[in-house]
Amino acid sequence: MSVTWSRLAGDTSRFAVELELVSDPDNGKGADAETSASWGTLKLWVEGQNLTSHTVEDQSPRHVNWYLLPLLEWLATNWDALLHEERPPVEPEGDTATEALQAGRYPPPTYEPDQAGKWEQRWYDWWQRHALRAARDGGIFPNVVFRRWRDLVEISWDSEQLAGAPADLRFSVPSGQARLWPADVADPLYAVAVDATEQLAQRLPESKRIALLKRTLVALDDKKRSPRRLLWMVDAIPKGRAARQWRRVTQTLQNAPAAVREAALATSSDGLVITGSCHAALLFGAVSPSLGNTDVTKLAQILIDSYAPNGARGPLSDIGRPEPLESYRGPAWDHGWVLAEEVLEELKPTGQWIDIQGILKKLKIPVIDLELEDSSIRGVSIAGEHHQFTICINPTYRDGDASEVRRFTLAHELCHLLFDQGKDKKVAVASGPWAPRDIERRANAFAAMFLMPPYLVRQACRDAGPLNTLNGVSDVAHRLHMSVTATIQHLANLNIIDRSEREDLLARQAKESVPRSTGKLDSVRG
Repeated sequence: MSVTWSRLAGDTSRFAVELELVSDPDNGKGADAETSASWGTLKLWVEGQNLTSHTVEDQSPRHVNWYLLPLLEWLATNWDALLHEERPPVEPEGDTATEALQAGRYPPPTYEPDQAGKWEQRWYDWWQRHALRAARDGGIFPNVVFRRWRDLVEISWDSEQLAGAPADLRFSVPSGQARLWPADVADPLYAVAVDATEQLAQRLPESKRIALLKRTLVALDDKKRSPRRLLWMVDAIPKGRAARQWRRVTQTLQNAPAAVREAALATSSDGLVITGSCHAALLFGAVSPSLGNTDVTKLAQILIDSYAPNGARGPLSDIGRPEPLESYRGPAWDHGWVLAEEVLEELKPTGQWIDIQGILKKLKIPVIDLELEDSSIRGVSIAGEHHQFTICINPTYRDGDASEVRRFTLAHELCHLLFDQGKDKKVAVASGPWAPRDIERRANAFAAMFLMPPYLVRQACRDAGPLNTLNGVSDVAHRLHMSVTATIQHLANLNIIDRSEREDLLARQAKESVPRSTGKLDSVRG
């Protein structure tokens, strides 16, 4: 075998792809002429790691080799979804797309056959659009998944075994993830796909299949595709409920002044990919797919009401900054704690408990009650170049009208406003189960540490009863104006009580049902 053409595009320290065309070792016996001509190798680098490097049968190739034409066709067909669709096929149970796919592969055992069938089809369709292995057509590819993640493109991978592969096959980088600027991914992918297709077209000028691929790729580099790509970002393709809801959003915005509408819907694009998400896409791209029409209209109205020509201004601007998750070498919950301590040091609140409402008032951040039918949404945060800092509280969220729950939500949303800005300083987050899990985990941890800093916790514990009793912990919670659940979790996370005491207290709390202090909180750690 001999290499007849090669092309490397991108930066191997960030993202790069290399394709080579090689003479078919089977001399065309195992495939048609077009496929045979595309026999070659693939190398894929993400943040300096070669994801295609592997060991098999005492060999260590740095590439995978197979027919490349199916890969090129897969890229061309799924381009817009690959780089713009974020929401996984079922409610996410992982931070990355590979984790979400693994966790959601099989429907719940209680599902009826028709429900299970729809679940499996939805999972398969999403996998087909995003997983590199969907393009392998018999080859041995690593399990790499591409998807949108708010303003970025997420690439994640794991070591899931491939059916039919040699038992000793091991990819050198078994698992990981990276989130990159969209153009850093789109440009290299497109460059190698176009050049490889051109090579195939020169070798087989009469091929209708390759001519179609070439036309499809050329059509991708067009800013006029931005509206369609925006639909992928809000999960409005394929047609259905989401598409109807997006029409409702745009109709609501159509009634607003042109500047307001532009602020909510404007995106930036380089022709191949939307490089900056608009507020509406950020907000609606991660809400529940079963969101009701009334809620859709209310959320769209918030984008109108929070419009400000000069954008997010005020004291918060001096504190907040974009803080990408990947900038911190540690778990999201630990990052949340560190950020909370930084903000507390900056604000220097006084008193025996944290007056979050007073702090937000001092920071000139309006708080709006936004009653939604979807009780899974905790709150909404909005800010940007043309949107003022805004926090919305959903009273229907899990005892959301309880003061302790409301306080936690306010601190949670404050974290989003402070640190979840994109490159263009836009923030639009609907905090709920469909929002990115890692930014939600960080915001939960931030809220717990911000409202219960160690110095106040120690003071409250000194004045309370024994902490291995529910009455003692309830006393601490009362002094800190927090829910009992949040307090138990935080005391365990601070190692003031051990994990067995935490489980015992949570079990006793559930049994005794402590009044008005049972606002639920997912553990901020782990």
